[in-house]
Amino acid sequence: MNTALALIFLTVAVSYGWGMRGDLLGHGKGAVVPGLLLGLGMVLLTGDAKLLRCAWIPAAFGAVGMFPGGGMTYGETIGLVLHRSAPARGRTGLAFKGFLWFFCAAGLVCFGIRLVSLRCYSLADTLLLFAAVCLARPVGMRLFNRPGGLRFSPTRQESWGENLLILLVLACVFAVHGDWFSLIAASVAGLGGALGWLAGITLFDLTWRGLWLKKLTRAGFCDGWKIMEFSIGALGGLCSGLGLLAASALFPDALSGGWFASADGLSAYIPQTLSLILGLVWCALLPLHALFTELTRKKPWGERVEDWLLDVLYCAVPLLLLGLGSVHTALFYAIPVCFYVLAEEVFLDKRTSLPARIVLAAVSALLTAAAAALSTALPKLACVLVCTAVYVGFELALALRDRDRTRPGLRALGARFSVDLFFLVTSAVSIALWAAAA
Repeated sequence: MNTALALIFLTVAVSYGWGMRGDLLGHGKGAVVPGLLLGLGMVLLTGDAKLLRCAWIPAAFGAVGMFPGGGMTYGETIGLVLHRSAPARGRTGLAFKGFLWFFCAAGLVCFGIRLVSLRCYSLADTLLLFAAVCLARPVGMRLFNRPGGLRFSPTRQESWGENLLILLVLACVFAVHGDWFSLIAASVAGLGGALGWLAGITLFDLTWRGLWLKKLTRAGFCDGWKIMEFSIGALGGLCSGLGLLAASALFPDALSGGWFASADGLSAYIPQTLSLILGLVWCALLPLHALFTELTRKKPWGERVEDWLLDVLYCAVPLLLLGLGSVHTALFYAIPVCFYVLAEEVFLDKRTSLPARIVLAAVSALLTAAAAALSTALPKLACVLVCTAVYVGFELALALRDRDRTRPGLRALGARFSVDLFFLVTSAVSIALWAAAA
């Protein structure tokens, strides 16, 4: 394993993933892509051949860890900086949210790495984290989202309390077990998320005021918002890798002599047959959530319940199944579910007919069945390809569909030309780096 290549992969791939999150999906579902790439990159950086064989599990932990951050509102916080209404408060809020986001993501990747490689964590730890994720949104909103409290958005509800509670529980689990390796790695990753937001909002602000890339902005080829997102992902990914290296240097025995129940990294809690059944049941619940959303969208309580169910289905439930040792859940999250959330966003909206939803659910079921049949024989490169090539393909198709036909040549694409060019380059680089370093 080449450490430099793995670090570059983390920087480039997470930068790409964060940008793609903001372009196609957004919110928690969009965070699945950079989360998977973060998990894969951190496993690659360990240089452990056994961990790499079961990289599906830490990668899925990365998706689980990134997901709750997608619920944090930050548009109005950015506005505090751009419109000069409260720039210091805005920057503080963005750095704070960035720290929460990347600490939780990298922390859960480390939890996954230690879970499959060492007898470091028990079933009780997994159950505790599962309960924390289930309760984090309602409790966090009640405790911290109050008028006059620590708020960074003038009118919108703050949900960073959810991520703060997950961080506190995760940090306590690390401390109780003396897992300073994971605590240090997650803290440095969180610092990277904070620095990423500060760098990103600074570049966005310079672009917004015409002090940087002025000609490109005037020509319509520059998108300050995307520059901000690319910067967040790059620094967050880089510092997640640096945190892992720092923790490994301080605790060189943390990942050596690990215990593996099997070549796939399965724990002793459940057999593979049960792992497959539980993973299939979880996948079946996801289209049902889309149907529930359609049926309750006019209810006054519909949005609150929908957001909570999203956290439970895409974060808490897979976290529990992964903790039980379900490699199938990890495999499904990395390929069919990663595809499903994209297809649901692109092809479906609240006005789409029920038959269309059934067709999408059927396609997702076929992909899940194929992944189950191939099981862990699938190369990890397949996950990288879904996160990059598949997503970029959809992005380019949508860019061509939505182009401004009144403008000639590349001007018809506007800022999407430079953004999509970045996606193409970074996705190709990510695939090449993974193939070279894995």
